[in-house]
This record gives sequence, structure tokens and C-alpha cells, in this order.
Amino acid sequence: MAPPTATAAVTAASGPPDVRKPWIDGAGRDLLFYIATPLLLVPLILLRSGRPALEELLVYAGGFGALGHHLPGMMRAYGDRALFARFRLRFILAPLFLVPVCIFFSLENLGGIVLVTFFWTNWHSLMQIFGFARIYDAKVGSTSPWTSRFDQGLCLAWIGAPLVLSDSRIGRVLEMWYGSGGPLLSPGFIHALRTVWWVATLAVSLGWLARTALGWRSGVAPNPAKLYLFGSSFLFWWFCMASVDNLLVGVALFDIFHDVQYLALVWTFNKSRVAADPGVGAFSRFLFRCRTTLAGVYVGMVVAYGSLGFFSEKIPEERVRRSLLGVLAASALLHFYFDGFIWKVRERSTRKALSVAGGAEDIRLGGRLPGWSIHGAKWLFFVVPLGTMYWWEVSDARPEREWREAIAASVPESAEALTSLASTMDVRATPEEVLALHQRAIEKKPTYPVSYNNLGVALFQLGRTDEARSAFLEAIRLFPNYSVAHHHLGSLLVTTGELDLAEGHFRAAIEQDPRDSSALAGLALLRARSGETAEAIALYERALRFKPSERTALNGLAWLLATHPDASIRDGARSVEYAERLVELSGRTDRLVLDTLAAAHAEAGRIEDALATLYEAMSLARAHGDREVAAMLERHLRRYEHGEPWRGDR
Repeated sequence: MAPPTATAAVTAASGPPDVRKPWIDGAGRDLLFYIATPLLLVPLILLRSGRPALEELLVYAGGFGALGHHLPGMMRAYGDRALFARFRLRFILAPLFLVPVCIFFSLENLGGIVLVTFFWTNWHSLMQIFGFARIYDAKVGSTSPWTSRFDQGLCLAWIGAPLVLSDSRIGRVLEMWYGSGGPLLSPGFIHALRTVWWVATLAVSLGWLARTALGWRSGVAPNPAKLYLFGSSFLFWWFCMASVDNLLVGVALFDIFHDVQYLALVWTFNKSRVAADPGVGAFSRFLFRCRTTLAGVYVGMVVAYGSLGFFSEKIPEERVRRSLLGVLAASALLHFYFDGFIWKVRERSTRKALSVAGGAEDIRLGGRLPGWSIHGAKWLFFVVPLGTMYWWEVSDARPEREWREAIAASVPESAEALTSLASTMDVRATPEEVLALHQRAIEKKPTYPVSYNNLGVALFQLGRTDEARSAFLEAIRLFPNYSVAHHHLGSLLVTTGELDLAEGHFRAAIEQDPRDSSALAGLALLRARSGETAEAIALYERALRFKPSERTALNGLAWLLATHPDASIRDGARSVEYAERLVELSGRTDRLVLDTLAAAHAEAGRIEDALATLYEAMSLARAHGDREVAAMLERHLRRYEHGEPWRGDR
């Protein structure tokens, strides 16, 4: 608990707040940083056609800001001596609990923490809008509890509306729910939920309008700035969540708006505290002074912290990368948690720093029950759902197709749901069923590049190469930086002998996604054919670091190490290791995989094993009527029988 003099010092030093103006920083700065920011962002999306670099820039900016804006909250939590003294135990124990939990969920690739973070993120967004609304109304003396309740209800209804009412967004929410092991929800339940939300949003909106009109009549009008804030925030949220085709761009756009609001308010708040409270820590007193250069330092620190998310994706070691991603997830949860203590607008000390009159004394812990016991009980609302989802997910034995079908049934108009379902159809489905789903998805949303890419995969598997090429090219036209479509088109071009074009698409895929193991393996194959053996081996090994089960890489690397003419490159033991791992993944049904294993055995000096494996492969080839492969295997067999292992490409 803080010493009694801490709050008194703030109160005495700050003096009476200036409540004559309805703005936080003045009309111009409020419009720029808190209210009209979307007007600067929407044109970027309207001009995005043919400018993939612009969309990529928005995603990067949103990503840097989304993580970076966690830093000011941490600086306040651990740098504000009075605040830390009040909540010391909570601020110490929360990271000690959340960081290991998030790392564990990330290492185990469990979706429960993602779902929890998703819901908390949206709650955090609506509470930030609500918090600004209360600050603006407090500026003009509109402090009725009923006004506050209606404002909060309006924020909840309108922030939730696009997530529930948009087909693509509710499909994504259901995907996270089922991916975390959540029980199947009937289409009737989803339809009822969407209907209820629509009706509730309408009812709350009408109630809010009635309450606002009543306040106006009684002489307590809302702050016009709050009305502008609600209008810009809700419309922009709907635009980002329901209208922007690219979900990543939509999320990034709103993150930029949210982050600009947050960072500007933190700067204003801390400048006021530094000017009024001599007890503020030395670091805060240095950083939050009225100097433009220090504002640049502040933003630079935020960007530097945000860069951790960018660099985490570049880490090749899977467990290290996942561990860091877990830490970053914990950073988000801690940010949400800390804000519950930092932005208690009803407290007098917070209101004084925002030049708002009134407020209650700072909340003190304890009472009839110890403060820690009450707060600890609230943690059950986090621990119990997360534990339940962990149990659901580790116990979930449902095939993915089952819950994909449930999503498609619940939102039959969603192109995303239809495309995802088609991609998980198992061998029991006919090619016609799969193609029909992809084509239905394209009819629902002709601008969705994933549908074209997945249609191309289905057509390629059916041998309809020209149609598959057209589908991949359309996916790339819609989204030029679509790495998956680039590597699929590269694979197709290898089969048609257009190796230069194939290499270009493989390199484009790797440029967009350096962890694309399929593109790395495809490029390695081409480099091996061009005689660039060292580069090919490096690419194969890199692909296997990112995906140890990448079959093209396992096969290509095992073959190179077994058959290369240069004895300094051949390595029978490693070749056998990769080939056996490949056979374990593929089963003993692929003739070329068995041929690779035979070559590895021969290089390792296991000639009897090599001959037995080749006989097995030849039997399979003849049983399937594959005369060309059978003839090739027979040539290899004769060489092995004469002690002349096969050298060169197949």
C-alpha cells in the first residue's frame, strides 16, 4: 500500500484542473490523435489497388505498434513509484505466472491462449473507446452512472457486431474456438446468436439515443467530442473488420488507430504528472518533458520494442522462436492487465493528470477481506477457461474436417469457410466435390486469393495443369505477395520444364516468407539440377530446420548425399538417416522413396539392404503398371549388383 503522503502530494501539487475546454489536448491535436485518425488511414486502403507494398507497410506498421504500445504501460507499472507501491504484489506475480503459461502454450502449439488473447484484445479495444468517452464527458460534467452504462453497452454492441454478424469474421472466431478443442455449436445456435446480437445492438443504440436526448433536455448534454469519437471509432472498426478483404490489413489499420490514441494519451498524461508531481521517478521526469526531441525518443523506444515481434519470425530455431512468441503473447496479456490499474479514471489522481474535475480517492486494497483474496478470485475468470480449453484441446480426437463442416454449415455464405473445408477433404471425397466447394467459394467472394490458390492445388493434383496455372496466377494477381501461391506455381512449372520461371516463383515465395519450407526445397531441387550442390544442400537443410517433415527436402538431400559424383560430398550415414525418416513419413508405397533409400544403403555399404529395397520398389512399380519407373529401377539394380552405385539425377 502506498504511503498516505503519495496521493496527497499529487493532489496538492496539481492544483485545480482546467475544465473549461471539452478537449484533452486541444481541438486540433484531439482530432489528429484521438478522433479523426481514420480519415488519414482509409485513403491508404482506397488507393491500395496495384500497390502491394502499401498493404505490406500497413501490416508492418500495425504489427510494430500493436506490440510496441505495450511498453508505455510497463514503464508506468514499474516506473511509477506510487502506483507500484500500491500494487506491488500484483505487478510482480502477474508476469511470473503469465510468461511461463504463454511459453508452454506456444511450445505445445495449443490454441487456447490465442483464443483468450483474441477476446481480451477486443475487450481492451472497446474499453479504450469507452475510457475516452468517459474522459470527454467528465470534461463537461456529464457524469451520470446511467450515461456511463449506456456508453459501455454501446461500445460492447458495436465492437462485437462485425465479429458476430460478418460471415468471414464469425467463421474465423469459430475456427479459433474449434481449433482450441471447443465443442461443436449447432448452426441453429449460431443463427440465434447472430439474431440476438443484431436485435440487442439495435435496442442498445436506441436506448443510448434516448438517454442522450434525455440528458440534453435536462441540461447535461454529452461532450460533442465524445459523439465524434463514437462515430469515427465504430465506423472505422466496422470498415476494418467487415469491409477490408485482407484480415491482416484490417487488423493492422485499427491497431494503428488504437496505438496512436494510446501513445498520445500516455504522453499527455505523463507530461501533466511530471509537471505537477515531484515524486515521479527520475526516468519519467527525464522522458516526459515538453520537448519535441524527447517525443521522438519516446516513439523510438516504442518502435524498438515492437521490432521484437518482427525479428521473432526470423528465428530459425523452432523452440526458441516459439518461446519468444509465448513471451510476446504474455506481453499483450500483461498490457491488458496493467491498464486495469493504470487507467482508473474514477480516481482523483488520474483525473487531475487529465485535467478532469472530481473523482474518488485512490482505491486502497483490503477491507473486510484482504485485497489479494478478492483479486485472486478474479483470476479464476482467466485460469478456469484457459484450463478448460487446454483439457478440451489435448483430449480432442475429432478430425479437422468435422468442425470445418460445422463452420461451413453455420456460415454457408462465407468463402473462407468453404475454402478451408475443401482443403481438408480427405480421400473419401471425390475430386468433383472438392472442386465444387472451391468454385462456390469463388462465386461468394471473387476477390479472395486463397480460394484461387486452393482451386489451383486441386486442379494440379488432377493433372489439369493449364487450369491450375491460371488459378495460381489469378491468386497472385489478387495478392502479389502471396508466398504460398508462388511456391505452388513454382512446383507446377517444374513439372512443365519451365525451370527459370519456377525458380523465380520459388524465390518470390521465400522473399515473402523465409520459413516456407516447400519453396526452399523446390529451389534446392533446381539448384541441384544446375550443379550448385553446396547451395542446394544448404537450402535443403534450411527447409528441414523449419519443417523436419518436409518430404521433398528429405528426399532431395538423401539422394544428393548418396549419389553425388564427388566423394567429399557423399555421406552414407546421413543419407540413410534422412531416407529412413522419409520412409517413416511416406510408408513403403512410394517407388522413388524406396529408390532413394536403396541408394542411401548402397553408399553406407549395405548392399544387401539396397538390393532388397530395390526389388521391393520394382515389385510395386510393376504392380501399378508403371513401366518407366520399373525400367529405371532395374537399371539401378543392375549397377548395384555389379558394385557400381548409380550416380546422378533420376
